[in-house]
Amino acid sequence: MPVPDFQSIMLPLLDCFKDRKEHSNDAINECLARYFNLTNEEMSQLLPSGKQRVFGNRVAWAKTNLKQAGLIESTGRGLYRILPKGEAVLAENPSSLSIKYLMKFPGFRNFREGKVKTGQSDAGENCNEGKTPQEYIDIGYEKILHRLSDELIETIRKSSPYFF
Repeated sequence: MPVPDFQSIMLPLLDCFKDRKEHSNDAINECLARYFNLTNEEMSQLLPSGKQRVFGNRVAWAKTNLKQAGLIESTGRGLYRILPKGEAVLAENPSSLSIKYLMKFPGFRNFREGKVKTGQSDAGENCNEGKTPQEYIDIGYEKILHRLSDELIETIRKSSPYFF
């Protein structure tokens, strides 16, 4: 199974907290890896930048969205726990959580609107693809590199031997 998108991770992530205890990043990752039956290879897959793991990046974005909606809170460095609002969401037994679902929470709406005001693109228009902002940056970077490479090769081909 490929690494799920960050929206698909949000409900299982919230479910990891149903015991109302504080959980570390490692415990959260372990809980989600078991839930999605991810292999070590899938968990080790890197973003195109080669600097961050896809799974870790998507879990981080899922945590950020749940935190901004007021469903979970950070209790310390790398520690999280569920909030009453998060327990209420679990009690509703939704089939999934998405950006659209989280928009009903004022804190999350403010978070999203704040991004638009600072000139960043609204990820909501691309959220159906399930890519994180870092993944969009990495994809754009790869496109620029390929375009630059093509232009450089074309320039070299058009150059006379004296150019070298």
